[in-house]
Amino acid sequence: MGAAEEGMGLLQTLRVGPLLGPGVKFMQQLECVAMQPNLYVNQEGERYCDESMTPNFAFDGNALARLKERYSYSIFDDGVKRDMIEKGVVVGMGMVRAPGTKFFELDEELKDLMEKGNPNVFAAASIEDLAGKIGCDPKRLKATLDEYNGYCEKGHDDLFAKDRKYLRPLRGPGFYAVKSYMAFLGTLGGIKINERMEVLDKQDGAIPGLYAGGLDAGGMYGDSYDVIMSGGTSAFAANSGRIAGRNAVRYIQTP
Repeated sequence: MGAAEEGMGLLQTLRVGPLLGPGVKFMQQLECVAMQPNLYVNQEGERYCDESMTPNFAFDGNALARLKERYSYSIFDDGVKRDMIEKGVVVGMGMVRAPGTKFFELDEELKDLMEKGNPNVFAAASIEDLAGKIGCDPKRLKATLDEYNGYCEKGHDDLFAKDRKYLRPLRGPGFYAVKSYMAFLGTLGGIKINERMEVLDKQDGAIPGLYAGGLDAGGMYGDSYDVIMSGGTSAFAANSGRIAGRNAVRYIQTP
C-alpha cells in the first residue's frame, strides 16, 4: 500500500541451543540448560563473555555475534546436572521455565538427543574427551576449565567479573556441552507512523484511513529497544492501539 519502513536495519539477537537436529523441541529443558550461567566457550575452547548475562537478549546475542562462527558451547558437569534435576535451575526462561524449576526430564532429553545423533549435544567422561568431541584443542579447553575453576574457588572472576553467586566449579566426573547458535527474534523497526499512528508513505505523507501500532510500527525504539525494559513494549502496544483507534474513529466520522 506504499507504506514506508523505519528502523529495519537492526536485529534483536539472542543465543539459543540446541537449535536444530533430531529430537529438538521448542523451549525444551535443554534449551534452558544452555542458558544457565555455567561455562561458555568458543570454538577455540576459550571463554568469551560473562556467562551470567544470559538470558538478556541484548547482551548474549551481541556477544555471540562477535564470534566468527556465530555459535558457542555451554559446558556443565554431572554436579550441575544433578542440581538442575534435584534443586532446580538458577536462571529461568521467561514464563516457561521459572527459576527453581526442577528438570526431571533432563536425563531423558540428553539420552534421546544423543541416541538420535543430534550434532549439538555432547557428553564425555573427561574434559579432554569432551574437547575432542566438540573439535577444539584438549589442552586449551582444560586450561580454560582450570582457570575458571580457580576463579570459582576464590570467589572472583578476574577475566569478566562474573557475579560471584554464579561462580560454581565444574569437577565432573562427567562433562556435557550444548552447542548454541546466534538467532534473532526479528527487526526492531517496522511500518513508519506519525504521532497519530497514521501510516506514512515514502514521502512522509499519511496514507488515509491506514493505522499501525505495537510491534508492527517502527520508530518507537530504533536502536535502543531491548527486552530488559520490562513492560516497555506492552505499554507502547496498548497506547498506540488506543491512539490509532481514536483517530480511526475520527477518520470514519469525518464527512
